[in-house]
Amino acid sequence: MKATEILAKIMETQGITNAQLGKKIGCSGDIVYQRKKQENISVKVLNQMLCAMDYEIVIQPTSSGRRAEGVFVVDNRGE
Repeated sequence: MKATEILAKIMETQGITNAQLGKKIGCSGDIVYQRKKQENISVKVLNQMLCAMDYEIVIQPTSSGRRAEGVFVVDNRGE
């Protein structure tokens, strides 16, 4: 899943609109919408948005085992 797809999924799961997230991070809902449509989003911007929804970015070795429920993995599939 792409990072922006994960971001949109978390927002949907939490029932957060672009405007609500924008308010949490100090920008407009239109800016949030534009960021979600970007092909490449910076780690800094992604982290800011995820932190506002009580998520964090974790870097770890690739794992072939089961991941905990609610964990998302950013990859290049589907590009």
